Amino acid sequence: MLPHEKEHERQAFREMSFGKKLEHFKTYYALPVGIVAAILILGIVLISRIFFHPEETHIFSAAVFEEYFDDDAKAAFTEKIKTLLHSTGKHDVVRFDDAYSITSSNDRVRISVMVAANEYDLIIAGETFFRELAGIGYFADLDQYMNEKEAAAFSTKLVKAPGRLSGDDIEDQGDNTIGKGEEKNYGLSLKDSDLWKEVSMFVEDPVAGLVEGAPDANNAMLVLDALLSTDAGRQPTDDTSEE
Repeated sequence: MLPHEKEHERQAFREMSFGKKLEHFKTYYALPVGIVAAILILGIVLISRIFFHPEETHIFSAAVFEEYFDDDAKAAFTEKIKTLLHSTGKHDVVRFDDAYSITSSNDRVRISVMVAANEYDLIIAGETFFRELAGIGYFADLDQYMNEKEAAAFSTKLVKAPGRLSGDDIEDQGDNTIGKGEEKNYGLSLKDSDLWKEVSMFVEDPVAGLVEGAPDANNAMLVLDALLSTDAGRQPTDDTSEE
């Protein structure tokens, strides 16, 4: 862009109303700013974990969309999950990141960065948005993780959705791969979960999905067992306790 063109653009921006300036920012700058912010957040999390909380052991993490947990209910729920996972160490961390918004472009960028960094075991969202996330390729096929008892107990709760196209089929579709993959059992409905109702206030038709590359898939499956009142004979991952 030539210097006089840049000056003309600046002048036009100065003369805009506040509403027009806000719309201009959202159109041209919101996504790049969101990407930078998400990367910075991830960097802060990693630096904090390495230098300020090196003794912490993350035994389970979940992202939750369109929920704003009551602090007391969240604390009680978190303690139940820690007990479930046989956590006895004060440095064991169970994390529920609620308040993700499906309408926020920044949150969409943030979740993509966090999933890529293997920061979450589960994602919980309303069924419609869950299917969108499945189409992007965020979730693992539960058929690859369920044992026989879980397969039987979960049969009426499984949520099928098309995933993201992968492998040799990509060449036939070009860039249009989202939601074009095979339909698989990517989620479990929590609609009738009494345990989930103890903390959930807003999401209708909640569905939980195991994140592809989850740092602790076994513990995540154990949490799903608890949410659906299933005794599938699983045991927590061995290193979830510390004195």
